[in-house]
Amino acid sequence: MARANVDLLDLSDPSSVELVDLIVEELPGYVARLHNAEQREYLSRVFADRYKYAREQQNYNQDPLQDTYFTIGPNPARYFRLDNLERRIVSQLSKTDYVRIDVSEYTPEQRALVREYVKHLGNQRVLVVGDDDARPIDW
Repeated sequence: MARANVDLLDLSDPSSVELVDLIVEELPGYVARLHNAEQREYLSRVFADRYKYAREQQNYNQDPLQDTYFTIGPNPARYFRLDNLERRIVSQLSKTDYVRIDVSEYTPEQRALVREYVKHLGNQRVLVVGDDDARPIDW
């Protein structure tokens, strides 16, 4: 049961910031205090990648100014749907300080569509990342 619950957590969701902090700060200590060495080793092995991901996400979610970021992507180009992306951007803007859109897996045409949408949106809290060919958006 615990394994299934942990697998379903979306640690990149800004509403999970407290959970990410809890995983990073509390869970390793809890596992280390287990008396049964076999359980301790097993859980350490099972949760090792989750600890690492939670620590990375904790650093990624918060910058030195404590602004929160939500990153959309990178997603394979074959799953690109601009209407879905637009909805996610607008939804996340109400929850976080900044929304990053990682377009590194998109085709040049898809990247251009995203850049055009972000420019049209006119919100400087929306950032396009992973686009080596792009010029800065002229606000």
